[in-house]
Amino acid sequence: MTTRTIPAERANAMLSVIKEFQGLSPKAIEMVAASCQWHRYETGNEIVRYHDHTNSAFFIAQGKIRVIYHGLSGQEVICVICPRVRCLVN
Repeated sequence: MTTRTIPAERANAMLSVIKEFQGLSPKAIEMVAASCQWHRYETGNEIVRYHDHTNSAFFIAQGKIRVIYHGLSGQEVICVICPRVRCLVN
């Protein structure tokens, strides 16, 4: 994972297409963007693990993610491919 700094205009534009933010005013989107930390993950990197204790929300602004759930046996039971502009809340 790498932390990135992006121009405010680009951050606002990226957030404004996310469904959860579409009803917000431009000023409100600016405030949300100012509090975001932007990260880039390489293919295959884990963003969050099951049972991690965090209060983070992740908005997939570019690319796609694979969500994997495991059963009690540890076997992979569900795998979902999510396109960009989705919210992943831990």
